[in-house]
Amino acid sequence: MPASSGLTNTGQDMLYRRRTLSGDVLAAFERACREDDLAVAEHLLAALETIARREETSETLQQVYLELVHVLRSQALR
Repeated sequence: MPASSGLTNTGQDMLYRRRTLSGDVLAAFERACREDDLAVAEHLLAALETIARREETSETLQQVYLELVHVLRSQALR
């Protein structure tokens, strides 16, 4: 990051460590939905489902399904 960001090396390291695979995949899924790229979103959804099963958590997955429903409704109204 540029020095003007105000982050020290320690701050940059902390930001990097807070990122997770599921967070990155979720961000990519949300972008695919925003860009109406449902083929990519479908693959990312499968990855998120795999991560959720492995981590035994459904909170993120519920958020993902709601996002997908919103996208599909938006496309149906066009």
